Amino acid sequence: MFERVKVLATGRFFVASPQVALIGRTLNEIMDTTRNELIIVAYRLTAGSKEFHAALERLLNRGCRVTLIIDCPNKEDESVRRSNDYLNSMLIIHQQLEIWDFIGTPTAGANDYSGQLHAKAVVSDRKKAIIGSANFSRNGLLENHELAVLVNGRPALAVAKSIDKMLSDARASGFAVPRKR
Repeated sequence: MFERVKVLATGRFFVASPQVALIGRTLNEIMDTTRNELIIVAYRLTAGSKEFHAALERLLNRGCRVTLIIDCPNKEDESVRRSNDYLNSMLIIHQQLEIWDFIGTPTAGANDYSGQLHAKAVVSDRKKAIIGSANFSRNGLLENHELAVLVNGRPALAVAKSIDKMLSDARASGFAVPRKR
């Protein structure tokens, strides 16, 4: 049985095709229709994506549980720092928000290296998932030439389970640490 997949994109050359939907618009629609849980895996999340932050806030205000797993933020980047300040303020207000920082070396100080968390995925209620190349930034969601797919049903559940396993293993190994409230 074939699962339905929808192609998403940003960038004027990708979006010129009528078979392609916009990543940012589809992401906002998914966030606005999530009922219980949203999982976000991100390499970068920057302050420039005001629409993403607004959709996240609407979701949290509805009482949905949100788990954000993000590659350890580059504190030198001003846009990343502003986004982290915003997310940290949301942590204080919304108890149903969890943020996990994925770090390249474990907190225990071992000499091994886990690699960066470079995945970009959003899973809504374990029923819909967007998986693609776009960072959660203004450029990634609006300007760059990026591709993604929207999957429904069993493939979305498989993505959620893969993320659950990755987070569990990364936590146990010291490669993922919870953001403090």
